[in-house]
Formats: sequence, structure tokens, C-alpha cells
Amino acid sequence: KRFQGESYALVLISALGMMLMAATTELISIYIALELTSISLYILVGFLKDPKSTEASLKYLLLGAVASAVLLFGMALIFGFTGQTQLGDIAAAIQSMSLSGVLSSPGLIAGMVLIIAGFGFKIAAVPFHMWVPD
Repeated sequence: KRFQGESYALVLISALGMMLMAATTELISIYIALELTSISLYILVGFLKDPKSTEASLKYLLLGAVASAVLLFGMALIFGFTGQTQLGDIAAAIQSMSLSGVLSSPGLIAGMVLIIAGFGFKIAAVPFHMWVPD
């Protein structure tokens, strides 16, 4: 009961990040909204200040840092190959390439795979849920 207000605020900040992530159409804004959600959840996991809660929070933070690095690297590759950060512009740039053009640029495919993997780790989607600690 002592820090009840802080826990409610963190839940609201996390929900705000999720709403921003759903509302945006730009890669950088998606990343910022995802991190806003993640940081508040890292704090909530370690909120009880007992050893198990602290350990779970640290594991979650380290896994989240790796997932963020993978996600950012994928976004950088997509930006490098398309020159765009707006999702609609990225889709238009990929559609303007022929199928052989897309398949002949392994960096573009790697960027897409890294974005999916990083996002999958962040939201603990199947099959990445096995690595979510505690």
C-alpha cells in the first residue's frame, strides 16, 4: 500500500506506450513507444524489492536490451535499403522493387527478420516466449 500510486502510474505509462505504438506509422516512434512500455514494465516487475523480484527484473531488463539491439539493427537495415522510416513509404519502396530485386538484397530481408525477431522477443510472442524469464 505504501507505493500504490507509483504502481498505478507505471501501469498507465505502460498503457500509454502501447496506445502510442498502435497509433503510430513510423519506425522511430514505434521503437520509442515500445521502450516506454518496456521500461515501465521492468520497474513493475522489480517493484516488490525482494530478491526474486529484483532478479526477475534484471533478467527482463537484460533480455529487453538484447531485443532492443536486434530491433534497432533491423530498423537500421530497413532504413538503409529503403531510405524511409514511415511504414507506408517503406511498403511503397518495397513494392516498387521487383521480386528478384527484393530477393537479391539480403540486407533488406535480414532487416525484416531482425525486426520481427526483436519485436517477438519484446512482446514474448511464440516462439520467443521460451526465453522470457520467470
